[in-house]
Amino acid sequence: MAMTASRTAAVLFVGHGTRFPNGRRAFLKTAADAATRLGIRHFEAAFLEFCPPTVADALHKLYRSGVREVLIAPLLLFAAGHGKQDLPSEVDRAREACPGLRARFAPVFGEDPRLVALAAERALKAAGRFEAGDALLVVGRGSRDAEAFAAFRRVAEAIRRALGVERWGFGMLTGIGPGLEEAAARLWAQSPRRTVVLPYLLFEGYLMRKLPERLNRALSADRASVAIARPLGPHPLLSAVLADRVREGMDGCTGRRKGRAMPGLPGVHGPWPDP
Repeated sequence: MAMTASRTAAVLFVGHGTRFPNGRRAFLKTAADAATRLGIRHFEAAFLEFCPPTVADALHKLYRSGVREVLIAPLLLFAAGHGKQDLPSEVDRAREACPGLRARFAPVFGEDPRLVALAAERALKAAGRFEAGDALLVVGRGSRDAEAFAAFRRVAEAIRRALGVERWGFGMLTGIGPGLEEAAARLWAQSPRRTVVLPYLLFEGYLMRKLPERLNRALSADRASVAIARPLGPHPLLSAVLADRVREGMDGCTGRRKGRAMPGLPGVHGPWPDP
């Protein structure tokens, strides 16, 4: 389906949002690269928190330009509170001022083996290589959503298997599950030679910036050295996965192929137009 064939259809990429310019630039680059891969020219980007434009601002802009069909593409790793409640609520409120505007959601990134490979690549770049006595600490953003937490645990285990690391752990920056400091202290109690900390986060932001400080709370001077890997994005592989999620959203709307459902989100508000 070629989205450029209809001037009344567009994609809205939505990110979490951050006050840090590097994180915003990384998000915008990822969205623009995915749009380029898809041949999409009519798209906007918005943020849920911390920085403009808001979801409502972007939808109203698209509506004023004549758009009546919008595919919402969330740049979220897992379907949790932001994806299940916050984003749908924002879209529904914005649509109240846009009569006839129809919207549908593409899936979140979810559990994708390409992102596991990308995370493993980030860890290896930080480590150089894993040697005997090294440890891996996978860090998740976290939420209060049990399904999202379970999905993160499966991804973390897949990353560990991809790297072939025996000594490892995972910790959460917020929400349910073991906290970062607790997980780090438990891992360092095993006296690893070195620990590679892998933030399973999309982009740089406040949580990434605070990571060294939080690790220091659990790290004493006689502990092993620590190397912190980069977040996942920006990276061509992340853009490729995002492009696939947009395709799934489009295909789900046309009915040609059933896209993966985004748990907790409302159904189709209207059919996606065929070109």
